[in-house]
Amino acid sequence: MHLPNLLAKITEVYETHGNIIIALDFDDTIYDWKSKGYDVEHVVNLVLQSQSRLNAKVILFTCREGEWLDFAVNYCGEKGISLYGVNENPDHPPTKSKPFYNIMLDDKACLPETCKVLEALLEIYT
Repeated sequence: MHLPNLLAKITEVYETHGNIIIALDFDDTIYDWKSKGYDVEHVVNLVLQSQSRLNAKVILFTCREGEWLDFAVNYCGEKGISLYGVNENPDHPPTKSKPFYNIMLDDKACLPETCKVLEALLEIYT
């Protein structure tokens, strides 16, 4: 089976554009929703490093709505995460309901592996 290499793809994006776009899930990714002891601070720090060292644009990509969404947006601000968009990418109108991004950090989408890709990218370019 021949699958795309995420590190190679995201490296090419960074070299071409000088930034990356991160879609960031909230619950159990940067916020320990049910207090299960997840190391969400590691992901928060990785996002912050990506913003400061890789010029990353972050789109909060969550199912939360109303007051729950307001809480998530405020939480990101309190953690120092600057949001470029919430459930949409301002530069790329959505095709149906999927926002445009280069990498997604989501507890249900191979979070440990995608964190390793960002860590490797940070190591290459800093």
